[in-house]
Amino acid sequence: MFFECSCSFRVQMLRPRLPSLPGTDEVEAQKVSFSRWLGLLDSKGRILDHLEFRRAVFHHTVKNNFRPIAWKHLLGLYPYNTTFDERKAHIERLKSDYEYYKEDAFHRTLAPSIVSLIQKDVVRTDRHVAFFNKEFNHPNIQKLYRVLYVYASNNHDVEYAQGMSDLAAIFVCTICDEALAYFCFTKYRLRLCVDTTA
Repeated sequence: MFFECSCSFRVQMLRPRLPSLPGTDEVEAQKVSFSRWLGLLDSKGRILDHLEFRRAVFHHTVKNNFRPIAWKHLLGLYPYNTTFDERKAHIERLKSDYEYYKEDAFHRTLAPSIVSLIQKDVVRTDRHVAFFNKEFNHPNIQKLYRVLYVYASNNHDVEYAQGMSDLAAIFVCTICDEALAYFCFTKYRLRLCVDTTA
């Protein structure tokens, strides 16, 4: 394909030949699954080689039904060297901590402008997804609202900004447990230093 320019030269655009991509079934088979995950653990549930796990996720991503487990590990919700029992106890502590944070947050007063922004955001977030295509009083929307309210209340150094709901929604929808979604969202914000205030 040739294009004539007003200059005295011609530009030729060539399309590169791309290697054929693997089929959908092949790509899906390479994703990290729960059974593949179990192969990376010892008998007590410790990850034998966390680098291998990270590489597998980096190169092949994870199956949708395995995301709640993978994300908790990848975001550092608990250390890699914990056993099944230690993780279970840790999760119970996190849930207890969240209940305390939530009670404390709703006893404090957030600036009305922040509360208003959170309320507006949660009903506009991912309306195309059935999980969030609900009224404000629906449990799914309320879960997202509480996660954001508690986050804003406990992180005064990070001003709440429009768009945080889009990030939190991913965890609320995927993790399902409100407390764990809150901690995954918090870890994500800390780890990746997402700046939604710019």
